[in-house]
Amino acid sequence: MDQTPDRSTFLTLASLVEGGLVVVALGVGWVFNVQPLETVTWDVDALLWGIGGAIPLYAGFVICDRYPVGPLRPIKELLVDILGPLLARCSKWDLAAIALLAGIGEETLFRGLLLPLFGGDSFWLGLLISSVLFGLAHSVTMTYVVLATVAGLYFGLQLHYSGNLLAPIITHALYDYLAFVKVAAESRERHNANQHTEANKNFE
Repeated sequence: MDQTPDRSTFLTLASLVEGGLVVVALGVGWVFNVQPLETVTWDVDALLWGIGGAIPLYAGFVICDRYPVGPLRPIKELLVDILGPLLARCSKWDLAAIALLAGIGEETLFRGLLLPLFGGDSFWLGLLISSVLFGLAHSVTMTYVVLATVAGLYFGLQLHYSGNLLAPIITHALYDYLAFVKVAAESRERHNANQHTEANKNFE
């Protein structure tokens, strides 16, 4: 019996979790006098930073997905076997909404709040601590923690050099969307292949 949550349940949970990060960031920021969204401004430069920043991240994802050697293989299996069936039930608009919420929620919390909160007058200390926490928040495997920590450093540097939190938000959201679409497609292919195999066994 398929125990995978249905589309509506998955979308609701994802929205509550990712949207809740924004609420937490704003609440904690109010307590400690940090404004997580202070640097967000809408401009073309942030858009270009965001879109351009997603290219190397997604290229790395594609390479790791195509050549899942060593500790990368368990990550791919987990993504396709566990996350894949959930994403496969969603439309591309659904995936875009989840990715956007993830970009806004996670960047508001980790880069908008935790980076300045832990860094104080030292951006680099805040970058290191917030990136490690970002990695630990993605504790799928130890390798995934390391990769997520590197991604956190990348997003933090985007914020530093663009001066606009919108840049890493766009990069994060766009990367997640492209990765979600790819994982969902691979999950559907694997499901169809399994069904075809079962059909052949029954025919025999």
